[in-house]
Amino acid sequence: MKQTINLSYFPKTDPVPKELEEVINVFEKNSKEIDTIKDEEKIIKGVKDKKERLQSDDILKILEQDFFDLNFKVEIDKKKSNKIRIPVLFGHQGSTAQAFEVDGWHEENKIVLEIDWTDLKIDIKELRLIFDKIATERQKFLIKMNENKTYKDKDVVDARYDLNEEDREKYDLIKDEDERSLSINEKNLDTSIFDTYKKKDKK
Repeated sequence: MKQTINLSYFPKTDPVPKELEEVINVFEKNSKEIDTIKDEEKIIKGVKDKKERLQSDDILKILEQDFFDLNFKVEIDKKKSNKIRIPVLFGHQGSTAQAFEVDGWHEENKIVLEIDWTDLKIDIKELRLIFDKIATERQKFLIKMNENKTYKDKDVVDARYDLNEEDREKYDLIKDEDERSLSINEKNLDTSIFDTYKKKDKK
């Protein structure tokens, strides 16, 4: 199966165990359905409503049966009786002193599943692909100015007033369009992209 997800296994000196390969295969098998990047693109294009955005519970529901088939316990809803609690500290007479809640648990292989969409770290290359789809021609022009390193004295070129007179004229000739706003991980996408061009402070 062609790999479509990024992963790392530690320690680096050991190969990925067979039982974890089975877990990885579940994510690979369902990668198209749980792809939050593609999901955001659909919302941007208006194909999908924001209210239908994939959340961690939606993703878990998609993966649920495959993990059941691997003998995982999986949280099927938020009812207290269906919570999966893993003891980590024990107290008097072996009672559980502290435990944490997880989305899934394989007791025999000691594998914990925790799916949290809000904590996903999205690669800047993937963010750039999304940005390129929604950016206006003027925004793309500003990006080009940064990529061409035309303005070495500027920290970053992200607005018209950062341009010299010649480039302002070129900028003004580009059709003005409404900029589309998209926040990912509580940060505006255009800000994330332009931030990659900021020059690091010299010490």
